Amino acid sequence: MLKINFRDIKQIVLQYENIAIDTLSIYFNAHQFIKKHNLKKYFLISGIAFLLLFTITIKSLLYGVDYIQEPISQKLTQLLQRFINLKPDDLSKGISALFWLLKTTIESNKDAIFSGVFLIIGTPFFSFISSKTEELAIAKN
Repeated sequence: MLKINFRDIKQIVLQYENIAIDTLSIYFNAHQFIKKHNLKKYFLISGIAFLLLFTITIKSLLYGVDYIQEPISQKLTQLLQRFINLKPDDLSKGISALFWLLKTTIESNKDAIFSGVFLIIGTPFFSFISSKTEELAIAKN
């Protein structure tokens, strides 16, 4: 039988509440540091640049899938007709469904796809911001 100890649950909830409050204070302290040392321009530039990069990356992937769909569909239809006894129209619809599934997968996972691109391209910029922040933090002390 399951015995619930509400004191333990209350203690765990209070711990998470303290963590959340501490995290919020760190978040607001970071924003004060950014304002104080005039680092807004770096975050504004990176935000706009990565928003454009996100849009370009996802649109390019979707355009690429659209671009290769027709030639691959034609070649695959001819190849599959040798092995599968279906009409070319039915095969074409099936292949189109596969490409639709690929585009839907890209659309639904665009955040995960872009996170890799974001880290690869953004790492040099983030290291620059990190070193600049470190210089300012050391100079402060």
